[in-house]
Order: sequence, then structure tokens, then C-alpha cells
Amino acid sequence: MNLYKNLPRPKPLPEPPPEWRLRPNFTRPLSPFNPLDYFLLLYWVFFKPQFIREYVKWITPEETETRGGKELLALLRKSSALRRLVFQAFFLEIALPILINLVLQAIGISVDWFGVAVGVAGGVAGGVAVGVAVGVAF
Repeated sequence: MNLYKNLPRPKPLPEPPPEWRLRPNFTRPLSPFNPLDYFLLLYWVFFKPQFIREYVKWITPEETETRGGKELLALLRKSSALRRLVFQAFFLEIALPILINLVLQAIGISVDWFGVAVGVAGGVAGGVAVGVAVGVAF
């Protein structure tokens, strides 16, 4: 006696979803003169940080791992694309916020740097404390 004889056959599965783009497809090195490359670098930093590691591997394929300051300096001397990436990162992280601050001060908006420092320190300390407490509790 076959219990499964009268059961309907299951429907075939639909087409599989398209593959996610987890690996970048680099076509050219980033240029410090192209403003869109700065936005692309910010997108990588905030949304796809693995792309930065893949980009560094792409622009310096002969180097697998750099371990020291002398090796890093030699690699920076050898690779102009890596120098441009370091320049763009420096510009986005240090120079651009200073320029924005100078423009804001020129139009009359002042920034309380002590308040900024206290807010950042309090946010980091509070985040670490809550993270540790939740991690230990659960």
C-alpha cells in the first residue's frame, strides 16, 4: 500500500535569483582628479569595505602582504596607483573636514570642538560599555 500514490507532484522551483555582485570588476585605477572616484571610495568604505582590499590587490598584484614600515614605503614608491589611493583617503578623512570647517567658520557658523570631542568620546565609551554588557548578558 503506497500512501504517496495519490498526492500531487510538487511544482518545480522558480528560476534561481541572480548572483550577488560580491567581487568588484575594476576597469581603471582611481583618479584624484575625478570627483566621482571620491564618492566611489566613500561608497566602498561605508557599504562594501571588502572592495578596498580587492582594489589594493588589483593595483599591486605582485605584493601579497606587506608587514613593515620599510616594505610599505617601498611599495608606495613603486606603485603610483597606491600613492593616489593613499592621497584620496587622506583628503577624504583629514583635509576635506578641515576645509568644510573653514568654510563654515567663514560664513559665521562656529564649531565647539570641546563639545565635539566630548560627544565622540562619550559615544565611543557608551557604545563599548553597552556592547560589552549585552555581550556578557546574552
